[in-house]
Amino acid sequence: MGSNMKYPRQAAELIDLLAQDQAQWKEYAKAEFIDKLSDEKLQALKHDLRKSVAWRGRRALQILGEIKDQPSLDAIGSEAATALSVLATHDSLEATKRVLAAFEACYRLSTENTQAASIPAMVDWIAVLEHRPQTFGTIWLFDDNDFPFLPVVEDFANINTRRERYSIGPLKWPKSMAIPEEDQLWLKQPIEDAIMRAPTKAELQKLSEFY
Repeated sequence: MGSNMKYPRQAAELIDLLAQDQAQWKEYAKAEFIDKLSDEKLQALKHDLRKSVAWRGRRALQILGEIKDQPSLDAIGSEAATALSVLATHDSLEATKRVLAAFEACYRLSTENTQAASIPAMVDWIAVLEHRPQTFGTIWLFDDNDFPFLPVVEDFANINTRRERYSIGPLKWPKSMAIPEEDQLWLKQPIEDAIMRAPTKAELQKLSEFY
């Protein structure tokens, strides 16, 4: 982290919170997708996960207040800004909206001083939770067979132009941080083979159990 950062202590805490978050989500994903634990055991893990996620989300929003709602690069750096956005999306719709508003305010002031690449995922996550089409195609979901599909993206033909404006690369098959790469058979498939569709009611219900 840069020595001239305005809020190094808060930046370090955000990075640590994200490390905790990723480790717990990986544990849950392993239990669900690889170990195939019973529903009872999964529910217990899910309960612990949600409690921890909610606590980390509250702390992340407290930190956002401590840095005066300015998650700019000179305030907390790229790594902590990314952590803040991920912690918000894992927590709740309301948390994501608040953090997105702060990022967008920074972006309007200076695109160079903003972790712009974090904005599309927050925009898309809000859209998915509100049952609207994505803008950037950053969110993938899993069907009942644990296979990824792309929730509908508006104006799909121009998606990569929009992604480029926020410094994210062209759309590719997803890579989950929570699942070992050798278990992600979809990674070798071309994007042309991706299934793009609206989530079913059951899939949206499953999302609501977390968010």
